Amino acid sequence: MAVRAYVIVAAFVVAAVVTPPDVMSQLFLAVPVCVLYEVGILFARLVGRKKSIAGKL
Repeated sequence: MAVRAYVIVAAFVVAAVVTPPDVMSQLFLAVPVCVLYEVGILFARLVGRKKSIAGKL
C-alpha cells in the first residue's frame, strides 16, 4: 500500500519529462497510467483469489 503513492508520483514525473511543457498533456498521460495501475492491482487480486480457491479443491 505504501508503494502506491510512489507509483503515482513516478507516473507524474515521467509524464512531466515525456510530454511538452503543458499541464493538460501531462495530465492526459499520467491519469490513464494511474488508472491502469489500479486496474492491474484489482486484476491481480482477482486472479490470485481464483488460483487460491482452485488450489484448495
